[in-house]
Amino acid sequence: MDKGIKITDELANINSSLADKPRVTPYTIPGDYFNQLPENIAKLIAAEGSLPDTKLPYTVPEGYFGALPADALLSAKSENLNYTPAQPKKQFKLPVIHWAAAAALLAVITLGGYIMFIQPRAYDTAMLLASVPGNEIQAYINHNYGIEPAGVTISSTVSSLNVDNTDITKYLNETGWE
Repeated sequence: MDKGIKITDELANINSSLADKPRVTPYTIPGDYFNQLPENIAKLIAAEGSLPDTKLPYTVPEGYFGALPADALLSAKSENLNYTPAQPKKQFKLPVIHWAAAAALLAVITLGGYIMFIQPRAYDTAMLLASVPGNEIQAYINHNYGIEPAGVTISSTVSSLNVDNTDITKYLNETGWE
């Protein structure tokens, strides 16, 4: 099947108005258009006036590039061949303030490492439970387990109460104990 017919059928299937149009280009080019193009452009430029000044601002002396290799060789031969390397520049030394800033930064990093990894945590659950007053523990046990406060003495410690640590931790988190 011809590709043009297939496309026309497809356009007709989607109800396009292009299906009825002929498949020819509406544009034409005169026969010698590209052969006459340079002449036509030259005529248009001449009709506008003269070309702008194309003189370059710099000039090269006559024979400059022809004599360049010989001049370069002559210049290289006349140079002093006793080459001495350049003296190395002084190395840049940091002022004292930079060393002090580096030392301070090292001290802060060391202190932060100590606090993060070596020092015991202030939020350790066992330490928090040890700091809870006895009457708070009695109120919690009475509220959640229905045990009378007479059964628990104020001098009781957390470890002697037969209460799960997770329950006490939950209570402390609910009441905002710090």
